[in-house]
Amino acid sequence: MVEVEKVTGQHLFSSDFYEIKALSCDFSQDKGPLKGYNDCFCLMLVKTGGVQFEVAKQSFDLHTGHILVDKPDYEYRMKATSAQCTVLNFSNDFYLRLLEELQLDCTGFFANQNALTQLLKADPVVEYLHHQLLQYPFLSQIELDGLVFELVDCMVKKATVNQPDVTNYTPKKFHFPIIERAKDYIHQQFHNDFSLFDLSSFAYASPFHFSRLFKRYTSVSPHQYVLNVRLKHSEMLLKNTSKPIADIAYQCGFNNAEYFATAFKQKYGLSPSLYKQKSHSPLFQGLQIP
Repeated sequence: MVEVEKVTGQHLFSSDFYEIKALSCDFSQDKGPLKGYNDCFCLMLVKTGGVQFEVAKQSFDLHTGHILVDKPDYEYRMKATSAQCTVLNFSNDFYLRLLEELQLDCTGFFANQNALTQLLKADPVVEYLHHQLLQYPFLSQIELDGLVFELVDCMVKKATVNQPDVTNYTPKKFHFPIIERAKDYIHQQFHNDFSLFDLSSFAYASPFHFSRLFKRYTSVSPHQYVLNVRLKHSEMLLKNTSKPIADIAYQCGFNNAEYFATAFKQKYGLSPSLYKQKSHSPLFQGLQIP
């Protein structure tokens, strides 16, 4: 995504086929939308604050937990009171191969030539991947590449659904910090045991108010959100390490291996042992886009 005037774009990382940027926006209320031009396939994930994004005759109000999937080559307008976003720009060659190898031209958003951008809602797995991605200074390139592929895979699956999965609920800006602080706490502490009171206190809200607010924004309860983050982390460890299953269970915040095995099978359709076996098999294939 090309930078626009008075929007700070910090380059974080580049590889052969993508780059990661941190985008900070802080526009005054009396200014009109700033114009820009998008020259590549990209994903924009809102970390904090809110952004108004306009393309052609469409207007999108984004806030924490929203993602824009953008096709290349179009003009846009953007305005925000204050927001921080993560932007992933992909090479044109990667985008063309993605379309071809996954046959995306026939499905959903990618098949609609009149659709330039699509607004999606992040689930706990996407939020976890986003948080892990921002640990880039401490990750090897192959680890970072793997996280990017996981994120692209999630976004492609969401974008191929014909209808965007964003509700019509209009958020209140003073709720943003509560949700943002809660997500940060979960992503940093999911391996530990903590209570709803611990989580809501960190977010500066009462437990009852926090529970209702969190589910309204994320579509899942705090417990379900934490469980999904723990399961995704365990899935990554099963796929990418040789650690024993019991160690993975405890490392991801589960109190016992039996409960972990039951929850994992409900989520992924396989027991942890069978998933690990298949993941380490030469025949196992995930998203393979060189």
